[in-house]
Amino acid sequence: MEMDLPPGSSLTEEWPLGDDAMMAVVDLQPRTAQSHALLSFFKDYSSEMTFVRNLDVTGYTHFQVFKDGKGKKWLFKPHPLTKEDRALADEIVDFFAERAGLASRVPCFAGRLGSRVGVFVEWFDSQGELSQLIYEYGREFLQHLTREQLIQLVQEHVLDAYAANHDAHSRNFLILSDGTLKGIDKSGAYQFVGDPQEDISGTYNPNQKAFIVSKAVYEYLFDDLVHDRLAGRLTLAQAQQEAEKIAAVLDQISDGEYMDIFNNGYAKLRFDVLKRPTERFIHDEKTFLRFVLQRKHEFRQKFQEHYRNLKEQLSQFQNRRRAFQRRLIKNLEISTGSPHQQLLQSLSVELFSNNADFEKLLDTVESQPQLFSQIVIDVDSLIRSDRYIGSAWELRDF
Repeated sequence: MEMDLPPGSSLTEEWPLGDDAMMAVVDLQPRTAQSHALLSFFKDYSSEMTFVRNLDVTGYTHFQVFKDGKGKKWLFKPHPLTKEDRALADEIVDFFAERAGLASRVPCFAGRLGSRVGVFVEWFDSQGELSQLIYEYGREFLQHLTREQLIQLVQEHVLDAYAANHDAHSRNFLILSDGTLKGIDKSGAYQFVGDPQEDISGTYNPNQKAFIVSKAVYEYLFDDLVHDRLAGRLTLAQAQQEAEKIAAVLDQISDGEYMDIFNNGYAKLRFDVLKRPTERFIHDEKTFLRFVLQRKHEFRQKFQEHYRNLKEQLSQFQNRRRAFQRRLIKNLEISTGSPHQQLLQSLSVELFSNNADFEKLLDTVESQPQLFSQIVIDVDSLIRSDRYIGSAWELRDF
């Protein structure tokens, strides 16, 4: 069963792409004599693909579905004039994803249909995007993913960090019917190489996107990990272990193989033919190649530094939480005259570790000590209530 068509989409009968009427649809973008030089970088698949249907998607591109000679479906995503190198960027990242053996990989290859340049992306039947969970659950959307899905996100972060892709927002993750997450649209890879502010933390936001659905998913993933919100399914230590598997594989790519990837078309097309620099930072092919190789050499170190920083943040949070718990236990013992030890040594997940606002609570208590007395009263009332005693809340030791 295929994905539902977006509003306004049309379903067209299959017919050979070589038909003049079909070519009129394919060649939507005019070419100048100068721009024809770039076409030699892309194989023309016009005679190998059979048109299935149009997907009218809001924006500057026209998406279409095709079948190859073996009957496999491919979504053709054209790239706009002067940015055709992005199709090769998609292909480069797919090479890394295949090498790493990622379950989240979406196979793709760059090519053209007549003079229309783009990327062919393997078609998957999807239940929707990760963004739909945000619309349903808000900031706590990651707490509704399975352990396997969280691991796929962690590993996908390694791929995007390695390829300098900073466009991993929630709409660029599909959820398949079997629950597998698929990371799509890697055309933004290497666009900001050379920016001294670039990092792999997930918080680097060069496109200045502010909305939760538009910012990188990894920013929220790591924030949840360092605040124990995903405990029970994935800890920070487990996340690092899963990420390390992918980083180790990518680290085995030799310098020669790595540079061949860029020298076989991408760098020349981008800097010599299109003359398109990285965003504000690098303007020539030689400098770009030097930066990407340096980035490769430094990746493992930066990756390890990233997880060391996360561990420090987690430790700080756990220390603050333990201090708060000890203070709460002591005051409850004083106020009630009863130790409540068995109960208090295992405070509920609902009250603490699964509360997205717990750090705000700590900040408030530390800045306004007078509020702590009210918290003691509230928690003591909760402990004594039938609601707590009769509940089936999950308990854990801190």
